[in-house]
Parts: sequence; structure tokens; C-alpha cells
Amino acid sequence: MANDTLNSELLQILLAMAEGEKAAMHRLYVRTSRELYSLCFSFIQNREASEDVVHEVYLKAWNRAASYDQTKGTPMAWLTRIARNSAIDWIRAQKRRQTTGDDELIFVVDQSETAEEMLIRVEQSDIVRQQVENLASADANLIRSAYLRGMTYSEVANETGLPLGTVKTRIRRGLRIMRERMTYD
Repeated sequence: MANDTLNSELLQILLAMAEGEKAAMHRLYVRTSRELYSLCFSFIQNREASEDVVHEVYLKAWNRAASYDQTKGTPMAWLTRIARNSAIDWIRAQKRRQTTGDDELIFVVDQSETAEEMLIRVEQSDIVRQQVENLASADANLIRSAYLRGMTYSEVANETGLPLGTVKTRIRRGLRIMRERMTYD
């Protein structure tokens, strides 16, 4: 008889929650928190984590109150199922988050540049600098401003007093000449 009264009360609370009544959430918590916390703790065995999971249970209950179906079970059975599933989800998430042991760290790939890659990059940089030096001095200065000093084409045009179209044309022409020379060398 006591269970019928509790389930009847919980049904009314869920209906009120489905309507968006915030006070109903407090009533649900007062009536069920002890049982749901105990259930979560029996799975998780950690007080703080169980409290967090119970909090999630009430959020889920609030968001899903309108979807509760009396024909599939009592309100307490519905809440218990949410709590049980939430506790199991928490346990699974913890297993996925476990840290890697030292033995497995050996297989972590080092993404830093190797000495050979650094030498190749420096050599290529020297080749590019030499190619810039071999250009006409006006074009070389424009390329240095744009690529070595990091200026935009507009900033180069403002600094040199040249029209923007002229700056773009000279830089493109210089880069094309450099590319052709590097391809044939």
C-alpha cells in the first residue's frame, strides 16, 4: 500500500515536471534521493562520484519527464533504471579514461623534427635565399618584405609607394622565376 502511495505521488510529480513545474523537481528529489544515491553508490563505491551521477539522474528525469510511460513500469522503476544506467555509464567512462602505463609510452610517436629533416629545411632555406638574391633587386626587396618580414601586399604597396597591382605582379613574377630556376638546378 505504501508503494502504491509513493508511485501515485511520483506519477503526479513527473506529470508536473513534464509541464515545467520547477518545484516538482525539488519534491522528486526529497522523495527519491536516498534510494537513488544508495543505488548509484552500490555500483560506483565513491561518494563524490555517486553524488555527481545522482545529479545527472535528476537532470535526465527533468528532461525526459514527458516521455515517461506508465504502461512500462512504475515511476520509481523508471527512475531506478535511469540511475542504474547512469552509474554503469560512469563506470565505463572511467575505464576508458584510465591513464596509460609507462610501458605503453615507449610506443608514442615523437612528432618533433629529426636532425635530418632540420638539415634539409636549412639547406632549402639557403637555396631560397640564394634565389632571392639572384632576382632583380626591386623584385627581391618586394619578396623579402612580403615573405621575410610578413607584410601583406597592401602594406608593401603602402611602404614602397607602388600601386598594389604592380606589387602583386612583381612578386608573382619573382616567385615564378625562382621556381623555374630551382626546378632546373
